[in-house]
Amino acid sequence: MDVLRTTYREGYRRLLTEIRDLGELYIKTLLFQGADGYILTEDKQAMFQEIERLINRPEILAKFQRALFQTADLRLVQETALCLNKEIKKITGAYQDRAKKKGAANGKTERTGGMWQKAVAAAKNG
Repeated sequence: MDVLRTTYREGYRRLLTEIRDLGELYIKTLLFQGADGYILTEDKQAMFQEIERLINRPEILAKFQRALFQTADLRLVQETALCLNKEIKKITGAYQDRAKKKGAANGKTERTGGMWQKAVAAAKNG
């Protein structure tokens, strides 16, 4: 590790950055898979805040960090992301149900699938 951090410092930093970026893209893809649908425009911010609180819990971030950078355990990354995906689907499902009941009448809904795609595209493009 000392040689990687000193002699091959730049290459090592690039590798870590690439692992982080690709890992983030992979995680986001798994997190939001199948969670698209329509929500009320007025609920968009609240829904995203709820999802952010779920994903950004310190123990979740530490688990991803450990799996990506310490143990290189992609199975753990996948399992963790898919567990969170179930929770995200519950959150988005509640907002989508609300939109079905309330939003169809006033036409103020947005498709969440595009939002996830933008998040994934943003991660991909840096």
